[in-house]
Amino acid sequence: MTHLRRLRSIASLALVALAVPALLSACASTAVPRAPSDLTVLTSGDSPTPQSRLEVVKVDDTLDPLGAVRADAIPAGSGISLGSERVSLGADQTAERRFARIELRDGEARAATAARLRAWLDGVPLPRGARFGLEEVEDSVGGVSRVVALRSIVLAGEPVLRSPDVAGAEAVTGEGDAYVAVTLSADAASRLEQLTRDWMHRRMAIVVGGDVVSAPVVRSVISGGRVSITFGHGDAASRTAEATRLAHELAAR
Repeated sequence: MTHLRRLRSIASLALVALAVPALLSACASTAVPRAPSDLTVLTSGDSPTPQSRLEVVKVDDTLDPLGAVRADAIPAGSGISLGSERVSLGADQTAERRFARIELRDGEARAATAARLRAWLDGVPLPRGARFGLEEVEDSVGGVSRVVALRSIVLAGEPVLRSPDVAGAEAVTGEGDAYVAVTLSADAASRLEQLTRDWMHRRMAIVVGGDVVSAPVVRSVISGGRVSITFGHGDAASRTAEATRLAHELAAR
């Protein structure tokens, strides 16, 4: 989708998302999660945080904790359903994995919807070190993009990168575009390079403000420690304001 804030290697396009055709048939809505063409970061306009925590975490697609869950285990009227997607487990290896999805209700705060899904997911066993993250699902009507649901994704281990790893951040605007140019510390740049080397052909999650905003597949090594966060949603004024806010928050750490 075009309504994305993209975190990408300035040196090269490093990550692409794996297509998820099964999602369309598995869910009642045709809306799909933000499908990034690279490493993507999107801060939530529905539930802004005082500071936009930025994290990069591994996704463990070797796990399928919802694979054995029966549909009748989902409370009636909860708005929760199970979907499936084909994910990459490495070079030339893929597998079908299930995820939970919950529809947003009219008049319900996003945080309340997330709390209802998390309460149900708390009953699903996970191995030590793994946890469920939540990702927004968007739909576009009349050229206007909006969040219609949340979905689960399995995260593993501690974040490889955090907001304190940002050495500098600057908002750049012009010609209708707005993005944040981010420079990582030397140590963080090295960790990101090693992560993308070790996690090749597997997904990694980009987390902002506690939300998984993208889970692209690593396609090549990212080196250099310079990334950009591009804002493609909303009008020019709102994109500029959001880029300025995020740059200020990241630079203030």
